[in-house]
Amino acid sequence: MKRNNLFVTPIFKKKIGTDKLNQQLTDTVGAMMSENPESPVQKSNMGGWHSKTDIFEPERMNQLGKHGDTLEELGIKIDDFFHAVIDDLVKGKGWKATLDMSGWATVLKDESWNSPHTHPNSSWSFIYYVDTANADNEEGCIVFQDPRSSALQHIKSPGDFNNPSHKIQPEDGLIIMFPSWLEHYVTPYYSDDLRIGISGNITMTNIEVYK
Repeated sequence: MKRNNLFVTPIFKKKIGTDKLNQQLTDTVGAMMSENPESPVQKSNMGGWHSKTDIFEPERMNQLGKHGDTLEELGIKIDDFFHAVIDDLVKGKGWKATLDMSGWATVLKDESWNSPHTHPNSSWSFIYYVDTANADNEEGCIVFQDPRSSALQHIKSPGDFNNPSHKIQPEDGLIIMFPSWLEHYVTPYYSDDLRIGISGNITMTNIEVYK
């Protein structure tokens, strides 16, 4: 018997951060929040704080001084991880592409969450957890929704391929990379301590895969 897994949706995760980097990023996000105490962006975030989407752009990093250096360090780690993700997907083949990465800081405050959404006009998206604070394990989790809408209309059979959603508990220093079209949301968060993350998109163009 041969089994084919059709329409597979890969999600990649790895600890890439250190305590030192996370403390520096906490200070960086704090500096950005001091510039704009009210959330500059309102998208899927219901409450909380959302920076502009330019934190990895050279001009913005230059404006932030030493904090820009911290963001550059994180950007290099994310880029390295992304290359490992694509290497895994092409299964030993070579590849090259033009990559464009955008990013923003997100902060969950008491009684805030993110509504279901995708990231249009991008190839891959990510969330890096800077500080997950001390909230209950069920709070502030990212939940991915089954993109096969017709699967929800049928009677289930045994097997984890029938799960309608997949929840991941945040950890300090953890990055999660996923296809930008995969719908997801963040469960409500209840704590006076801030939960800090760096999210972003990576767009691939001029893609070539070769032996």
